[in-house]
Amino acid sequence: MNIGVSRETFKSLFGTEKINVSDYDFTLLDALLPHPDYSAQFFICVLLPSDKTFEKVRPLLAEAHEIAVRKFNRRSKKN
Repeated sequence: MNIGVSRETFKSLFGTEKINVSDYDFTLLDALLPHPDYSAQFFICVLLPSDKTFEKVRPLLAEAHEIAVRKFNRRSKKN
């Protein structure tokens, strides 16, 4: 599962330093990680989340949805 979150949320999860993707094991299951290719765009990922992890992810999905709606509305107003 890949989720685009705000800069603030991303930094609260992974710190303020630039992400070095080689520091992470992207084969881990049920672990919230910075996305291996899109962490610079504040994307996170999780493989095979358990119910417990999904409860942590649920508010992140809501945030991603809010971000997408705001972007859509901004683009719609331009047209």
